[in-house]
Amino acid sequence: MHSSRSPSYGIYLGDLDRRRTDSQGIISYALALTKAVSAALASHERLVVFCSRAVQDELGEIESAGRVHVEAVETPGGVIRRTCRQELGVVRQIARSGVKVIHFPKGRAPWRPLPFTKVVATIHDDIPMQYQAGRFEARRRDPKNSYIVASLRRTLATADAVLTDSHFSLRQLRQESRSSLPIRVVVPGLTIEAGCRVTSQVRGPRFVVFDSPLAHKRADEAASFAARYIIERRLTDHKVFLLGSGRGSAIRDRFPGRFEHEAGPIATCDVDELVRASRGVVIASRYEGLGLPALEAWARGTPAVVADCEAARELLSGIPGVYQGGDYASFARSLDEVLALEPASYERWSRVVNERCDWRPAAAEVLALYRELAA
Repeated sequence: MHSSRSPSYGIYLGDLDRRRTDSQGIISYALALTKAVSAALASHERLVVFCSRAVQDELGEIESAGRVHVEAVETPGGVIRRTCRQELGVVRQIARSGVKVIHFPKGRAPWRPLPFTKVVATIHDDIPMQYQAGRFEARRRDPKNSYIVASLRRTLATADAVLTDSHFSLRQLRQESRSSLPIRVVVPGLTIEAGCRVTSQVRGPRFVVFDSPLAHKRADEAASFAARYIIERRLTDHKVFLLGSGRGSAIRDRFPGRFEHEAGPIATCDVDELVRASRGVVIASRYEGLGLPALEAWARGTPAVVADCEAARELLSGIPGVYQGGDYASFARSLDEVLALEPASYERWSRVVNERCDWRPAAAEVLALYRELAA
């Protein structure tokens, strides 16, 4: 396909399908990573993108002056057939391409080895392992999570290098990996459009809560704290806007008239506008690898009040709005603080977050790793 003198790398997007995953953020990350790396290639480098037809339209055309080749990956129906394709067909397709380095942004390398290709994987966090250990809720039999955990541990045992989002995640993954595995922290860029990173001058009387059934997200705490704040501060025109379906729905039923609720899927552009035009976002998650919703809220110029999990303290260092998880008084003080800020402060913190989460330096670091392994 390419000259043997041209360094060639691959990014595998063949396992991405928004219809078959709860991890929409991982798909957005993988697509944004691919575009950023494509733009950062040197003139003599080549990239092969193995892309499922399910996300090919979303990936779109890549402007690369011929340096990027998109190779379609067929995704068969049925769990067993998809698994066989992932574990067997992937290896053959990558081997035929001749790439020297292959990157799995979803974090799961195939079980069959790739003897002539260096393997990179992005593993954002160890949350599946924590669920299996019973950290967030009582342990229960979950075949899907068990398969994910086994795949991640296999990747940690066999990959040539792993990328992760924060130093907190690095420490957690180090406990699961072999001591010789290089794990590098590369803070990813944001996946929101540049036009949505402008502070809104008109804000509706609402606080946004992203609802979720996942125990570690603590959406019920976010919804209850936001509703209690509205009542105690006598904000009679304010509502909690509950986005999605999960544990927050039970709180909605306890406070009739205090909630708006959008249960179904909502387009990214609509989420952007909703967050930008709200007074704040409330996030109570106790465990994250990165904490993307809070970062994206601030990047849009909207304050986020966030429980103090370790990743939040790391990535939001110096930025107001972090509260002690489970403590309503701490939450109320933090929300008072961010609501009292002037619009210029929102713009300043937006710039800070956008500088911390920039795809240009992130892509440069990823490419530096590819080059190191290819050499």
